[in-house]
Amino acid sequence: RVLQYSILPNTFLRCRMTGGAGEGIPDESSEAQRLFDECRRLFEDDKLFQAVRLERALAELHPALHAAHSEFLDRVRGEGDAVEKLVKDMEGGDEGWTCVREGAFEGDCKVWYRPEEGSAIHSLRVSADIEAPLEYLLVLLNEVDLFSKWLPFIGDSQALLRPARCEQYAWVKVQSPAAIVFNHRDCCLHCKAIDGLDEDGRVLVVIRSHASQANDQPGPHIECPDGGTRTIRVEVKHAAVSLVPLANGGTRIMAFGNVDPKLAVLPTWLINWVATKVCYVGVWQWDRHARRISEGKKDCAHRVAMREKKDFYEWMTGRVNSCTATFHAKAYFGGALAPEA
Repeated sequence: RVLQYSILPNTFLRCRMTGGAGEGIPDESSEAQRLFDECRRLFEDDKLFQAVRLERALAELHPALHAAHSEFLDRVRGEGDAVEKLVKDMEGGDEGWTCVREGAFEGDCKVWYRPEEGSAIHSLRVSADIEAPLEYLLVLLNEVDLFSKWLPFIGDSQALLRPARCEQYAWVKVQSPAAIVFNHRDCCLHCKAIDGLDEDGRVLVVIRSHASQANDQPGPHIECPDGGTRTIRVEVKHAAVSLVPLANGGTRIMAFGNVDPKLAVLPTWLINWVATKVCYVGVWQWDRHARRISEGKKDCAHRVAMREKKDFYEWMTGRVNSCTATFHAKAYFGGALAPEA
């Protein structure tokens, strides 16, 4: 007899016993190899959640093969565990958080703040239902060099390296509203998008600082631009942006980040500025510009980039359109009523 495996969304593994003696059933080693090959394919196709389920199945059912490929499979498990922890922190409820911007209705932009006790880390969380289609929100995120064209608080930004289709290293500088009192901040970032559209119907962008001078840190050695005078380099411990397409149009977004701002005490005015000018205005601009690009009435730098990277954006749009959305919006950020599904 042989175990048949079905890789299903939102389940670990489904197995059933079939066959009997003399039925020409493949041996266990060939089945194990097939599962390993599928795990590698899913991982390389940016489908981390599905790859992790197969890695766990291989560890339980085929430990010898798992041990033989431990370097790769340990990497799959490590990345999966880190992302799972990040998502739990992002979606783990409001305990310990202070709501610094309460939305006026369901779907409106909300912002939460949380100082991490006993550390220099400060956390922010933002959520909203917005009208813009998912694929055009992803265009704006992907084109790092164009951030300053739609985000008023970004002084400069550069894409530094793209080692894989959905992975890149970038440098971003945030302009301070009062540089004499509070210096500008910049950061070198590692960003990776996870295709979870077949799992829980979302794209998850995972972000963390990349210390360009750290020889012991995984990843390539990258020289970040000099941020200039009155600029301090901050550290993003962990951050993520979750984007879920909605069945009646639009996208449900949630962003979360643990940041060391290199500041002993965060004054109230600065928390309010981040909540209103960075988070709220950032979401508003993101939505507004994504809808403008999607309408295509006027050519722009983002439309030019989409033509220059036609193969990538056709693949990305195809993936988004293949997703069957299940969540619904009642109203969008800004007050517009959502249409019936």
